[in-house]
Amino acid sequence: SSGQVHHRSSGQMDRISGVTAGLIWCLLGLKAFFDGGHSFSFSSLQIRAAFTGLYQFQYALSGGLLAANTFGALLLLLLLLAQQAHRNAIGRQNVSFYRSLAFGVMVGYLINALLSTALVFVERRHLMVWR
Repeated sequence: SSGQVHHRSSGQMDRISGVTAGLIWCLLGLKAFFDGGHSFSFSSLQIRAAFTGLYQFQYALSGGLLAANTFGALLLLLLLLAQQAHRNAIGRQNVSFYRSLAFGVMVGYLINALLSTALVFVERRHLMVWR
């Protein structure tokens, strides 16, 4: 193999498992969350989004706008995943892959929640502002 690069045809490409793709999808959702200028604190909520297009404050609509601003990119990614899974389920094309993909997404967010909870537990004394 004197410096030659062997290319595989598209039919022979190695494929990642659905769980791995789901974990990557989860990371993309977290990246979209942080790319929007958000962080895991109440002080980083973008309150201006709650008043977009409104002349006066309305509880339900303002809350919905704030939620859409905060979690919109993540929800769009999840809706895209659900739409693609539904489209392929109708044609019975690779349904098991999308099941394992959804499982991977759930595992990714479960790991995120468990690690966040564990870190808060470990650092609980540092989170106390006043006693």
